[in-house]
Amino acid sequence: MKRLLTTIMTLIITLLLVSCIDEDIPWRSIYVEMTGNMFQDDDTFDYVTRDLVFSRESSLDPDVTIFWYSDNTDVIANDGTITRPSDTIEPVTITIEISNEEDARTYTITVYVMPMETFSVTFISFQEETIVEVPSMTTIDPLELPDHPAFDFVGWRNAADDSFFDFETRIEEDVTLIAEWEERRYL
Repeated sequence: MKRLLTTIMTLIITLLLVSCIDEDIPWRSIYVEMTGNMFQDDDTFDYVTRDLVFSRESSLDPDVTIFWYSDNTDVIANDGTITRPSDTIEPVTITIEISNEEDARTYTITVYVMPMETFSVTFISFQEETIVEVPSMTTIDPLELPDHPAFDFVGWRNAADDSFFDFETRIEEDVTLIAEWEERRYL
C-alpha cells in the first residue's frame, strides 16, 4: 500500500511539473523570439554597439502585449536607442513584460554597452595628409579636394586592400585612404 501511495504521489507531482513546464513553453518561446531579434549585425548580450530592436509584437502569438524597460535610459532608451558611454563598459538591465488576457511573464536580461571608441581616417592626396578622428561605428564623408589643373580626381582607395572606399561603411578601425588621380589628356 505504501508503495502504491508513493507511486501515485510521484505521478501527481510529475504531472504537475510537466503541466507547469508545458504552460511556460509559449512564454519562453516568445521571450527567445524577442531577445533573438533585438541585436543588429554582430552585437550580442556581452557586446552592444548599435541600437537595439525592441519588438512590440510576437509572430508566435499576436494576442500578447510586450513592453520593454531599461534601468538606465541614459544609455539604452526604452525605444532601444543606444547612447554609448565614452570610457567604460556599461551594464544595463532590460525588463521584458509579456502578457495576454490571462497571464503575464516578466524577464530581465543584462546587456553590456561598449564604450565609444574613435578611429583615425587618414586622407592622402599627393604629398598632403589630413587626419580625421571618427567615432567608431559611424560613417565618414569624403574629404573635398580642390581641383587640380593637370589631374581629375577619380576616388578614394583604401590602402589596406586597394579597393575604392565605400563611404557607407561604418568605421571599425584606423583607415588610410589614398586619392586616385587620372592625368588629363588634351587632344
